[in-house]
Amino acid sequence: MRRVLLAVLVIAVAALAAVAQDADRGVIDANNNLSSKLGRFSVALPTGFGAFTFVNPKRNDPGDPLINQYSSDASRGTWMIAYYDISASVLAAKTAQQILNEGRDGAVKGAAGAVLKRDDAVTVDGFPGRSFYVEIPNSGQPIYARFVYILSKSRVYNYLFLSTDESELYKPDVKKYFDSFHITN
Repeated sequence: MRRVLLAVLVIAVAALAAVAQDADRGVIDANNNLSSKLGRFSVALPTGFGAFTFVNPKRNDPGDPLINQYSSDASRGTWMIAYYDISASVLAAKTAQQILNEGRDGAVKGAAGAVLKRDDAVTVDGFPGRSFYVEIPNSGQPIYARFVYILSKSRVYNYLFLSTDESELYKPDVKKYFDSFHITN
């Protein structure tokens, strides 16, 4: 299942990481909140999950944006956060909604057989976004995912939760995680 979850992240991020030792990448405070100076975001982590690990920035393909990723696994599922900056030429050529819709569409189409179950326009700290739920076939045990994409000036944020138990997506701590995401700069 882990391979499928990681593949889903790569697909999702391509369309649109213990937290690193470097405090600028992220620190977790006594209240289980992750904040990242470089990422310019903060989020409340659910109890019962390990610390987020930071994955060294990477590009999926030459010319693609440099993607910064955080993830945390537990028996309940996988939490992920990614962000990257998009070029001025992309911003000039497309509207915010086009960029967000292309991210959503890429995430859904990139996972073979995935079905978009719900899709909503959202706003986080005044910035436009998309929140969507996807069911992904996985050898007889589907993976259920909630994604949020936010466009803040030239930065795209993608945070998500994946689980083989669909009810996990609707639990209070998962909702708190999604509601607690803030852009800090």
